[in-house]
Order: sequence, then structure tokens, then C-alpha cells
Amino acid sequence: MGGTPESSPASWPRRQYGEQMAQTTSGMNPGYDDTAYFQHKIAAMGRDRLVELVPEVLAADAGPDFVYADYGCGPGAAAVDCAAAVFAQVQARDPLRSRLATLQDQLGNDWQTVTSRIRDYGRAAADSQSSIAWSMCVGSFYDQVLPAGSVHVASSIMAVHFLSAQPAVTVPHSASPVDAAGGDAQRLKRSAADDWLNFWRRRSIELAEGGAMVVRPIGSDDGKARSTAVQVNRALGLAADELARGEVLAQDVVDSYVIGAYPRTVEELRSPFDDGLLPDLELVEASMHFDADPIRMRFEVDGDAQRYARDLTLFVRGWSDTSVRTNLVKPGLEARGRSATPADVESATNEIYGLMEQWWRDDPDSHPFQAWTPIVVVRRR
Repeated sequence: MGGTPESSPASWPRRQYGEQMAQTTSGMNPGYDDTAYFQHKIAAMGRDRLVELVPEVLAADAGPDFVYADYGCGPGAAAVDCAAAVFAQVQARDPLRSRLATLQDQLGNDWQTVTSRIRDYGRAAADSQSSIAWSMCVGSFYDQVLPAGSVHVASSIMAVHFLSAQPAVTVPHSASPVDAAGGDAQRLKRSAADDWLNFWRRRSIELAEGGAMVVRPIGSDDGKARSTAVQVNRALGLAADELARGEVLAQDVVDSYVIGAYPRTVEELRSPFDDGLLPDLELVEASMHFDADPIRMRFEVDGDAQRYARDLTLFVRGWSDTSVRTNLVKPGLEARGRSATPADVESATNEIYGLMEQWWRDDPDSHPFQAWTPIVVVRRR
């Protein structure tokens, strides 16, 4: 949003459910939603924690509006579900409040799917709930994207671990940021700390006094091996290595590529709050949880390795595909002196994920997906 946002929700540009967005993209890989069991589980815990905070927030602000915001909404399933649960609480306790849900993400998000979900929700909801006004906000959550003091409750599910810039590191044979060493590891750690602080500084402006936010990013229990997706990111790096050996991608590009998603430890999550860098915010909770992979759990019951490999590949591709195309495959083809048309990028990207699927099909125990996911609860003083 350019300039200074207006302070009243009534002045915000809105897209009601049923409207076609001005610009839509397909930012998520097809099939991602159908296999994203992990995200749904994480989102449900965040939603339930946020709903618990609604009565306190209502008591702290007696104004005419109640605003829910989701930062990094993705395809919108978790955000729409969370909005419905939050506003059910608001409806029960203060039915005269105007209700606005605003969903934020980057321009390249799958806004068409978000719009479709909102439309479907509007059709299915009871009359008392369908009066929610929906707003879409395009921008970076590392900037201020909403009016100052306007947001009562907010969430961010599986988003804030994505860094504001692609890391410039050298990590051979792995695409996991936790495998960076020496100076590269220190620079990554500083970049992640700066982004985390910057994210909360912007939210401290946007949250209303007494407002609350729940964040569920990926995390790390030890800063290394017990980190979310470390093994699947290593498999991604090894698959890219295969294309480098086959002279499809340049080896130096492959060696310098990692997924730009940083799994923070509890200490890193707490740091800006404990160091007094966010005086307007109170850290209520920062805890780490191990979350089992539902795709793996199903495989252990049915033993279907082909389905396991297919669904795990779809899941990983859902959150890594854009990065792989943009930061690995296209520059890797160009540095090798090969054609890098969209069709060429598609072919090489498919080859990388095809190798990963083959490895998981042949040996389901190799490079499993494991997750440590924190829950961070913050109140605006």
C-alpha cells in the first residue's frame, strides 16, 4: 500500500466475496491443498489459541469494528477457517460489531483460489456470519500493510519463516539453510533475526491496543538436525546435484542455493522481546512442538510407497516450487549457457522433483519430512 494507510477500516479498499480480483496468479502448485495435511493441523492449533484470546481483546476495545488479519494467507484455507472461528466468538459476545477480515500476501499468491474460498464461505455461512466484509491486501508483511492501530486479532500460519531476501550462501549438497557453516551461517542467522524483528515492529504499529496475534512458523529444536524439513531440503540439494552432474545446471549455482525459509529456535523467537526491542508488545508464549507427518503416518498404516512418494513430493513442491524455479533452475540453466525458456525451466524443475519422488518411492525411509513448529502468542500493550 502506498503512502500512509487511512486509520478507519471503513476507508480501506475492499473486495467483497463474489468479486473477481483485479490480478490473479497461480502461485501454489496444483494438488498442494489436497496434500497439505500438516498445514491444516498446524493452522487448527493456531486458530484455537487465537479464539481463546478474543474475549480479552473485545473487553479492551469497545469500538464499532472488529478486524481480523491473516499475514501470508497463501491459498486461504487456514485464513478463512480462522476468520470464521474468530467472528463466531465476536458474534456471540458483541453481535453489533462490524466485522472485517483482511488477508495479506504477495502479488504472486494464488488470489483466485482465495477469492473462490471466500465466495464459497459466503454461500455456506448463516446469514449472521455472511455479513463479514473481506479485504485482500497485496504486499510484504515486512512492511506496514494495514492502517495503524486497526487490527484486533491476527494470525500468520506457516509464513514468517520465509526470509525477505534469498540467502547468498554456499552450501554444497544441500538446500537446507541449517547446513550453512562459518560466516554463511552467521549471516543467515543475522538476516533471520533482522526479519523477525522487522516483522514485529510493523505489527506493533498495526495492532490495536489490547490486540493479539498468534504466529506459527517452522522451527528448530536445536538449530541443526532437529529442524523442520531439514532432510527433505537435503534431498532437494542432492537432486539438484544430479542435474549439475548431468550438465543441465551450473554446479556453482546449485552449491549456492538454499530454500529461503529459516527455522528459528525458541531462543531466536524470544530474543527481540527479551532484549526490550519491542516495548509495545508483550510476549505471552513462545513454545516448540514436534508435529508428526500425517503423510508418513498414513504410509505406516497402508504401506503404499507410491502414494507416499507422490503426496510427499506434492507437499514439498507446494512450498518450494517457486523458489526452485526462480533461484535455482533458471539461473542454473543460464549459467550453464543453456536455454532458459519457461518450458526449459519447467522441464528441469520437473526432473528435480521427479528424482525426489523416485527416491521416496524406492526407499520411503530416506530423507523423511519432520517438523518442529513453534507457537508464538503476542499482545499489544
